[in-house]
Amino acid sequence: MFFVFIDLALDDQAQELRAYLKSLGAEISTEKSPKGIEDDLHKIIGVCDTCFKDAPEQEIESVLNGIVSMLVTIPLERAENLVLAFSEKLTKATGQNLKMITLRV
Repeated sequence: MFFVFIDLALDDQAQELRAYLKSLGAEISTEKSPKGIEDDLHKIIGVCDTCFKDAPEQEIESVLNGIVSMLVTIPLERAENLVLAFSEKLTKATGQNLKMITLRV
């Protein structure tokens, strides 16, 4: 599976990411948050490392880049905690190939 989010609305991107991460075993709802896209991103970031375990490298990079593409749409004053949480997840990557992917992201 390869994600291309360019033509999708933020809510649709979040829904695709949630569904994909859930298919990998993440404990996340496939339903969008009633609190909005920032809460969706918080939940997605919370389980994004699920893809580190079994997903092919290309899919891992696509998922992580999808998160980045959503993060840049959030106003900076509200995105700081999301960026910090995402950065923390990226630093927990293990293995040379996975570390290279997270570095590129």
